[in-house]
Amino acid sequence: MKQLTRWVLATLAVGAMFIVPRASAANLLSNPGFESGVFTPWSQNAPGWNPGNWAVDTSNPHSGLGSAHLFFDGGTWQTAGGITAGSTYTFSGWDFLQSGGDLNPNGTANGWGSFFQLQFLNASNAPVGGQVSIALQDTLPRDQWNETTKNLVAPTGATQLRLLFGTFTSNINPIDPSQGVHTVPQSWWDDMSITLATVPEPGTYAMLALGLGMMIPVIRRRIKA
Repeated sequence: MKQLTRWVLATLAVGAMFIVPRASAANLLSNPGFESGVFTPWSQNAPGWNPGNWAVDTSNPHSGLGSAHLFFDGGTWQTAGGITAGSTYTFSGWDFLQSGGDLNPNGTANGWGSFFQLQFLNASNAPVGGQVSIALQDTLPRDQWNETTKNLVAPTGATQLRLLFGTFTSNINPIDPSQGVHTVPQSWWDDMSITLATVPEPGTYAMLALGLGMMIPVIRRRIKA
């Protein structure tokens, strides 16, 4: 019985060796780590956002030479093409939020939040499917880099996926002098990626099944013995 167990475990181990993932999928985003030293092709002109509050910063990268530094409020975005409806895509992004900046000088909450947002688009740049707003980054540990990941299935009609990240506020009253000068947590963003989800090659399952199938007669003979 012990020898039979060893046979089974050996078979599974050999089969597992053949289950290898596809080669790393290509990142559909351009300049994902801001290594070029400029923001292009990231855009800051989305409606409702304050442009000009971003800079490529070399003082606090997650990896490489640079990261996107947001020193007040605003958002930046990029649209990735090459999306196929029905396929699963994996988003990954890193952000670093500095401590402080959550209260107005008078002690009231200023309502600032930092976030990632994903939206599938069709060929005419119209939204399709639901908007995916990833959990606020403010709940994560401060003064360190944190990774956020999300798997998404492209809905019918999707050909593009837009990534937007930055800050927003829900509790700023610009005509209330008691709030004082508004402050926002400093933040850095880096190493964004949108890739086709990694799955094992179909042939590896077939190879494992074939190997297990070949072992069944051997196992049966040893059971009878």
